[in-house]
Amino acid sequence: MHRLVLCLIVAIGLSPWALPAPASAAPNAVEVTESAKGEKRPAEGGAIQPAPGGDLVAPKAGANKIIGPLTVCVPPFGSRTINFLARGTVRYTTTPFGFFDPTMRVTYTTLGRSFFVDRFFGGGTESITITSFPTNIFYPVAVTIRGFLGQAGCASFLAFP
Repeated sequence: MHRLVLCLIVAIGLSPWALPAPASAAPNAVEVTESAKGEKRPAEGGAIQPAPGGDLVAPKAGANKIIGPLTVCVPPFGSRTINFLARGTVRYTTTPFGFFDPTMRVTYTTLGRSFFVDRFFGGGTESITITSFPTNIFYPVAVTIRGFLGQAGCASFLAFP
């Protein structure tokens, strides 16, 4: 019995799923962990731009673009989606007006990755920093802002590298 268990453990450990990913792994996006202490600063090395045919105002000139601040008003039990392209490390923030409790979902559509943020009660700024790999490729991003439990209200959205 012990030999059977030992053989299974060795077989699982040597399986191709247990091997590390090769250097040419598929593109990915990951959340950057933030320290709870100290001042929050924007991450370096990212860039964003409006999606083709998007309704966003054209970004300022330069390599690193900033989307926003955009005022987003959410109806009861509704949502608003902002579409653009992003690469590298980008910080997404939603600041509510008044006691509105926004939730934010950042979706990298071609990568199939989605990140949900709802850390604070009404009046708190929701933010998340995400790094996409490889960092030299622009990926389509959809940011959906909703009210917690169908709440209605307005918020300011900002995305910056």
